[in-house]
Amino acid sequence: VVVLIPTIGYSMILEHAAGYYECKECGERFTVGIWKMTFAPHVGTTRYLRCPHCHKLGWDKKVLTKEKTAD
Repeated sequence: VVVLIPTIGYSMILEHAAGYYECKECGERFTVGIWKMTFAPHVGTTRYLRCPHCHKLGWDKKVLTKEKTAD
């Protein structure tokens, strides 16, 4: 337990610093606070978050860059 708690805390800090979430509704890329990110339901790198731009709840996927790339 002494090793597990700091390890989980450090991994959450790294997860928070690495990238943005992209809203499926409006396409906005955004970040959230570490507490919201930690306690939001998630599957892999997708989390159930509220977009600060359009205010809709959805399963938003993690992306690494702020800019959108042309496909």
